[in-house]
Amino acid sequence: MPPAKEAEDVSLPFPDSVGCSDCLQAPLLCPQCWLEKHRTTPTHWPLIWNTKDKFFEKHDFCRVLKSTAIAIGHNGHRCPEADPMRSFTLADSNGIHATCVTFCQCQTPDGQRGEPEFQQLLRVGIFPGSVKEPKTGYTLGLLECYCQERSQGKGSASNFVLLSNKFKKSRLMQLQDIYDNFPAITRWHQYLDIIMRCGQANGVEIPLPGEINRPYPNRPLGYLGQNCAACPEPGVNMPLVVGVPRYLRCVAKVLFWLKKWR
Repeated sequence: MPPAKEAEDVSLPFPDSVGCSDCLQAPLLCPQCWLEKHRTTPTHWPLIWNTKDKFFEKHDFCRVLKSTAIAIGHNGHRCPEADPMRSFTLADSNGIHATCVTFCQCQTPDGQRGEPEFQQLLRVGIFPGSVKEPKTGYTLGLLECYCQERSQGKGSASNFVLLSNKFKKSRLMQLQDIYDNFPAITRWHQYLDIIMRCGQANGVEIPLPGEINRPYPNRPLGYLGQNCAACPEPGVNMPLVVGVPRYLRCVAKVLFWLKKWR
């Protein structure tokens, strides 16, 4: 994957000359005010006035001012202990951004310098492309959008990546190839999503206080199927041993066959 270009200073003809293509009814702002307003929404595309060709041109967040980067942690403010910014590819539902980021390097309670970078990205809603020194990230909204697109529209990952690149609409922006990493990330994200929905991430297999057996003793360890609260399950919503008289079993069987041939 080609590295993202570093931020370049864009000349502005007048103070309030930066707009936003993703905010509705957004007024023109100066670069400092625009960055402050969008510090928690860095995936919005700024519209900067092109003095040569006389039109508003779409740029990336880090190109509004020189030495600008997306700050991870501190509610969007740059960490005072942060390392120099580095290139980062951020994919969102409105396009793929070749931007720059800085991570928080404040000392943690256990004495380490900063939390793991992948953990910081997850805290702000960005799914990292790798665990060690991630250089690519995907917003959770993008991953959910692709999941629905694949389920409802039967679209492929390559077409989805191509569509995301089309949202840039700028001749100066470098196209980022994320296809080699995108399919694996979507599968891993969906697997983690299933684990959380089934309660596996919250220790559903561990017996509750005062219990000896697991909550679902008849299910194998790591079971990811959907649990139905209405279905009778021994040891969960019905006794383990049910003393049903013999004649009631025969009556139930006869009623079943009568209903079948009705």
